[in-house]
Amino acid sequence: TLDEMIKKGTRLATLLHVFNLREGFEPNDFVMPRRAAGDPQFTVGPFANRTMDFENLKKQYYDAMGFEIATGAIKKGRLAELGLDSLVK
Repeated sequence: TLDEMIKKGTRLATLLHVFNLREGFEPNDFVMPRRAAGDPQFTVGPFANRTMDFENLKKQYYDAMGFEIATGAIKKGRLAELGLDSLVK
């Protein structure tokens, strides 16, 4: 079902995040190339004359995923909610 697919995708993204945390990555390590964010702005196409606020998008993603924006830590209870608590010590 759609709900199962969303939960599996969330579990997979969380596992990737756990791996990145273990390897020492922090939220500030994840940046978008300036050009991809529209700097300089595109002149044609659906994104013409637009830029993206990547930091705001990252904050929204971290909030939705249950990650702390300042540290990248996973919020208490989130791993158990996803059935992943046995994988992390």
